[in-house]
Amino acid sequence: MPDNDKIRVLIVDDIAETRENIRKLLQFDSEFEVAGAARSGKEAIELSKELKPDVVLMDINMPGMSGIECVRRLKPQMMETQFVMLTVYEDPDHIFKALTCGASGYLLKDDQASIRDLQSIIELVADDGVYLSPYAYQQLLKRRTGALAQPLTPRQLEALSLAAAYPDASTAGLAILMNIAPSTLRNILSGAYLKLNVRTRATAVAKARQMGLITPDVPLPDFKSR
Repeated sequence: MPDNDKIRVLIVDDIAETRENIRKLLQFDSEFEVAGAARSGKEAIELSKELKPDVVLMDINMPGMSGIECVRRLKPQMMETQFVMLTVYEDPDHIFKALTCGASGYLLKDDQASIRDLQSIIELVADDGVYLSPYAYQQLLKRRTGALAQPLTPRQLEALSLAAAYPDASTAGLAILMNIAPSTLRNILSGAYLKLNVRTRATAVAKARQMGLITPDVPLPDFKSR
C-alpha cells in the first residue's frame, strides 16, 4: 500500500463516459484520489510520467498506441506504479501479453461484479496483489494448460520463503535481498500466485506453507555473498 493516505489513480480510456463513470465511483471515496485522466496512449504515457500515480486503470484499444504497449514502455520506468487493464478483450492472448508486460490486473468491462468492487480491487493491486476477472482467469488457464499442476520454480520458492521470513518487508525490500528489480520480483510472485490460485502475497505464503513447500526451518539464501 502506498505510504500516503490516499491511493492516487490515473484513468486511461478513450471513451469519455467510461472515464467519468470511474471518476464518479472513486472521487467520493476518501481512500482514493483521481490524479488525472487520459484518452489516448500518448496522453497515458505523458500523464503517467508527470503524475506518478499509484495505480493506472488502462484501456487496451486506444488511438495511437494500445494500453498493453503503454504498460510495456512505462513499467520499467515506473516500477512502483501498478497497472490494471480495464478492457472488453477477453481472449487469452491479450491477457497473457498484458501480464507479461507488467500489468498486475486484468478487469473485463462487462464483469459487473468486479466493477462494483473496483475500490477493493485497486486497494489489492496497490498492495502488490494480482487481480483477474474470473472469466479472464479461466481463459488464461486455458492458455497455460496445467499451470496449477506445475511445481513452483526455485526462484518462486525463494521469493515466497523471503516473503514468509520478512512479512512486513516491501516488494522493493525483498527485491534488494534477491538482487533483482522490483518489477522482476512482481513477475515472479505473479507466476506463483497463478500456480497457487491466490491473489495476494500473504495468501500465497499461507498456501505454500500449508502444502509444505516452505517451512520456517528452511534455510534462507546467503545474500551476503551476492
